[in-house]
Amino acid sequence: MCSQAVTIVIPAFNQAEITAQCIASIRAHTHVSYRVLLVDNGSSPPLAPTYVGMEHVTVIRSETNR
Repeated sequence: MCSQAVTIVIPAFNQAEITAQCIASIRAHTHVSYRVLLVDNGSSPPLAPTYVGMEHVTVIRSETNR
């Protein structure tokens, strides 16, 4: 494992299936220390409940799409 951390930012709006595929791909192919910042831009329903508590994933929720 590399000693440097990588931050991957994923902006998302109403794309639950694609977001899940993206995070699954990152988890399967990332061999360095990483974290994912998932920015939920007002999705309905919110994406946060699916990812809160998932290892290496931090969810930032905006109430509106910006």
